[in-house]
Amino acid sequence: MFRFSLAFVLISLFSFGANAQDITQGKRFLTQQPCGPWIEVMKTPKKYKEAMLFTGNGSQFSSTNGQMYSGGMFFFVNQETGSYSIINVYGDGMACLMQSGTGFTPYTGAQPWDKKGDGL
Repeated sequence: MFRFSLAFVLISLFSFGANAQDITQGKRFLTQQPCGPWIEVMKTPKKYKEAMLFTGNGSQFSSTNGQMYSGGMFFFVNQETGSYSIINVYGDGMACLMQSGTGFTPYTGAQPWDKKGDGL
């Protein structure tokens, strides 16, 4: 089952550059996310042997009517291979795979708000 939702996607922890045009125009994403019962969606991190690294709470907004859906976010990562999955889980037991990918590495550089940053 697929749900269409308007997600305010986090600027990727892995994207470090943005030009002035990107910043001034803003971005909105209409995404299609695979959703289903929690146990089904959990097959992705299990398949790639990803372990839960951290959790959080947040909201997404429906693209059809703007309704807000609150849920828990779970970030899974395989620290040996660098694969990761981000899953949102809702109160009704449904879950959606927000993002999955490769190349996860801890970031140890300057923070974007540091005055002495390296051009972030």
